[in-house]
Amino acid sequence: MIIQQSDRFLYEGKVWTYAASLTETSVQLYCEADHVFVEADLSDIEFISFVSPSNEETKKDLSGASWEEWELAEYRYIAIKEYLNNIKEHGSFAKLQAMLSLSKPRVYVLLKNYNDEEGPSSLLRSKKGRKTGSKFIAYNIESIINAAVEYEWKGPGSTVKKVHLRAEEMCRAAGVPSPSYGTVQKRLKERPESNLAKLSIGVKRANDKYSARPKHNNSQRPLAKWQMDHCVIDCIIVDEKTRRPLCRPWATLIIDLHNRVVPGYYLSLNAPGAYNVAMAITHAVCPKGKWIEALGDEDIKYPYYGRPEEIAMDNAKEFKSQFFRIAAKKNNIHLAWRPIGKPWWGGHIERLNGTLAMSYIHFLPGTTLSNVGKL
Repeated sequence: MIIQQSDRFLYEGKVWTYAASLTETSVQLYCEADHVFVEADLSDIEFISFVSPSNEETKKDLSGASWEEWELAEYRYIAIKEYLNNIKEHGSFAKLQAMLSLSKPRVYVLLKNYNDEEGPSSLLRSKKGRKTGSKFIAYNIESIINAAVEYEWKGPGSTVKKVHLRAEEMCRAAGVPSPSYGTVQKRLKERPESNLAKLSIGVKRANDKYSARPKHNNSQRPLAKWQMDHCVIDCIIVDEKTRRPLCRPWATLIIDLHNRVVPGYYLSLNAPGAYNVAMAITHAVCPKGKWIEALGDEDIKYPYYGRPEEIAMDNAKEFKSQFFRIAAKKNNIHLAWRPIGKPWWGGHIERLNGTLAMSYIHFLPGTTLSNVGKL
């Protein structure tokens, strides 16, 4: 990029003038409105160009071409291609004109439009009139509007008026005409709701609201796929004698995605670690008859156990430990970690955590509920 002294840039929602080059990747900018200098990386600034892009080649709008028009264009394309291959033959042009059933001027127009690389589409007629979505304000003003939206559309108090005022201020600083309120409002309506939501409420909440979620479960049989996760229990363990609060317990839960059964879990007073993971998996893969008898519930039958084919979990360090990976490889168990920042990939186990808290734990003595407002 060649930068001159009078060049102007968009940076952090304002118009800045180039002052000096600091390094190979950064420059010093000056804001006339605030009378301040800043150092900015070249990748973070956007050049405001005052050169019209009118010389760019316009493309045909072929979206409305019917099947009949495509067939006619293909017929003409084949005829013209054959004519060009035999152009030296006597009477070849008259033969082409007869095949196309067109006047000489019209045939010459088709020959001019013919493009072997583009194919039959080069002979399609473009739609007349204004194209859908055409914009008629200078593209440097469009850049300023986009920068104003990125800077001002933050939080629940985002309004068109705030964006318009910011765009007006930036246009005055850049020395270009200001867009109308209606133009700014139209540009906001043209943006997808998910795009505006990412600016106003954050990427995570916007993805939770708008991103696609898988609606199918690939587990075709029991033990094909498990999900595992930790959760802190919303209750406080107290000392048996002094009744002083000690801690909140942790639960490591496992769920089978095929039948939604909990094959195993581990309850601990310690924070999650490799030991919790090992104990939960051991409980899940082993028969539970003797364990249930030890609890004094001989009448309960719980025949859910076995070695899974795959265990899915988040990216906690205890789930990626070397010993855990080696143990899984020895027992032919595939480990799958969900993408970072996408908790819905573990939706089954996350829902189990919520059900455990809301349906059971919140009714026990000593529960803390989900927040202090519910106490």
